[in-house]
Amino acid sequence: MACYGGEVSVRLLVIVLLGACEPTQFDGTAFKCQVDGACPDDQACFGGRCRTAPAVSIACGEATCGPDQQCCADQVNGNRCIPAVDDCVGAGALCDGRDDCALTETCCIAELTSCAERCETAACVISNDCPSASPNCCPQEVSPWGRCQLAPC
Repeated sequence: MACYGGEVSVRLLVIVLLGACEPTQFDGTAFKCQVDGACPDDQACFGGRCRTAPAVSIACGEATCGPDQQCCADQVNGNRCIPAVDDCVGAGALCDGRDDCALTETCCIAELTSCAERCETAACVISNDCPSASPNCCPQEVSPWGRCQLAPC
């Protein structure tokens, strides 16, 4: 009898752990699409990344990246456009302002700058990209996209 109860507990634990591995909230994600191009229900595959909308264009120093690309910025290689599905060694961006995101999203600075409904720090090209809580679009040292902040630049 004790063996049966232990067997059920282990099975239940495995089911709970497997369920915990699948994210239920995809806000701010831009992970790579599955081989067949599948993405979560509210996202589609754009340039090999699951997103809610494709980017319009991303300012990347002297270059402009298209919807299937990302801007990759680092001090060694400089600013350049690479495929969106590639991994950037420096700071990567799949957006640089609100026009690259769905209407309910903001371009958010993160390890891979991408669109999300909520974020701590927004990326910008112009001050209109910034939320009212941090209305100033200020340049950054390495990356060509700006950073929204409350204080003037």
